[in-house]
Amino acid sequence: MRLTTKQRATWAALAGLMAVLPLQAADLTLTQFRVRGPAGGNDEFVEVQNTGTAALDVSGYKLNASNSAGTTGTRFTFPAGTSVAPGCFLLLANTAASGYSGSVTPDLKYSTGVTDDGGLALLNSSGTVIDQVGLSTGSAYKLGTPLTTLGSTNADQGYGRKTNAAGFPQSSGDNSADWVKVAPTAPRASTSPCVAQGPSLSIADATVSLRNGDDVSMLFTVTLSQPVTTDVTVHATTADDTATVAAGDYDAVDTTLTIPAGGNSSTLNVTVHGAKAAGPDKAFRVNLSDATGNVTLAKSTAVGAILNEIPVAAEIWQVTGTGQVSPLVGKRVATHGNIVTAVGPAGFTIQTPDARADADPLTSNGIYVFTSTAPTVKSGDVVDVEATVDNYFNLPELKNATITTSMHGAMLPKAVVFGNSTPSLDPNALSCGATNYQCYVGMRVSIDNGMITTGNLRFSNEPFAEVYITANGTRSLRKPGVRYTVPVPDGVNLPNWSGNPEVFKMNTADFGAVPA
Repeated sequence: MRLTTKQRATWAALAGLMAVLPLQAADLTLTQFRVRGPAGGNDEFVEVQNTGTAALDVSGYKLNASNSAGTTGTRFTFPAGTSVAPGCFLLLANTAASGYSGSVTPDLKYSTGVTDDGGLALLNSSGTVIDQVGLSTGSAYKLGTPLTTLGSTNADQGYGRKTNAAGFPQSSGDNSADWVKVAPTAPRASTSPCVAQGPSLSIADATVSLRNGDDVSMLFTVTLSQPVTTDVTVHATTADDTATVAAGDYDAVDTTLTIPAGGNSSTLNVTVHGAKAAGPDKAFRVNLSDATGNVTLAKSTAVGAILNEIPVAAEIWQVTGTGQVSPLVGKRVATHGNIVTAVGPAGFTIQTPDARADADPLTSNGIYVFTSTAPTVKSGDVVDVEATVDNYFNLPELKNATITTSMHGAMLPKAVVFGNSTPSLDPNALSCGATNYQCYVGMRVSIDNGMITTGNLRFSNEPFAEVYITANGTRSLRKPGVRYTVPVPDGVNLPNWSGNPEVFKMNTADFGAVPA
């Protein structure tokens, strides 16, 4: 069942691209930052630049941060109406206690700091990461080799992005190659001089999807920032990355492109070979060099992302896996002959028939299929589903689904019995290994002796209440002991409180559990 009925958050569908799409560049770029300054850990700033040739509306863009353990959070959301002129900057600064101490007035302010060994990312209004830099291998945000943390010394030092011959930020897809330590820092804001926008060439990234063995054309557009009175030529060559010519992924190209006088663009066509089986996403690069016509190269490298969207045949338990993130997250999968067990207003759950169920107690045999609108299937239908695996608040689910019903009225899979020992009462021996409930997500359960442990909980304007319950028929009042996870002090003859891992929430509105 769904764990919440609240409005779904916008979630970036990046995981399936692995290291491919994060290489791709965007016009808004991180150019300088400091995560600790003379005043301490909150004395920090982030500088961004519009590297495009037109004004950029950044309404709804986000500045996110990660710690060294990969935990992420949003530090700032750009307000509606925020725009950055071409070549110009915005300065974001932390204004919490002992915060930003620089002399350049920031344009925007945030109040939650970034750890010394974490990372930063810019997300566009769709939630897609468009630029990122890391200060440790554990950061969720990084490209290639991360930078080295500058430690906990309170000093005016940070990192600045290298620039190319056109004065634009270098973007090779490797943090260690693109950034350099700066001390003292010199942040720039909207009042700072913008980078001169002389005639320059840029090549845009490109993406193709493979769904069968047919070859496809990948088109790269080379754009001149402004027309000039003479012909402009530039040399373009492909270079292997995770996709290689030797493996038959694509055909190498080594050619010269021409933009006629007065024109503004040219196109490079690369043939990408189809695939006959599911596999990893891959990428190659296109490099520009030797431009003529008195123009500079603003963005000389593009990434060609090859997305393998041939579905992987998988049972539900292979999709869910044993962790909180599916081993197939981001991939297209096909799972056949599963039974619809519950239908909600925006999706439904399916479960493996008992005869095919996985014997591994750490994997779930159920999963939620998100349809966004009311589904047409009914409980007891046997369905084939082709869909993309998503991770929704650490819950595997299927989205963008194609659904085929093969029969109706099938017997529902046997429910997991929640009772005296399931879910586990012992935090050191949880039912699902690292968690107490992950291996039951999307599955049918039955509770014969439950106990409501709270009053009705209401949130916002939702018409239904939520309650916390136990399945063993006992109240879950805190038992004697030292607070959960706090070490018992020497000389104190008390146990640690268990934290009541057996308590879980029931949403009475999910799947029509109570009438409207």
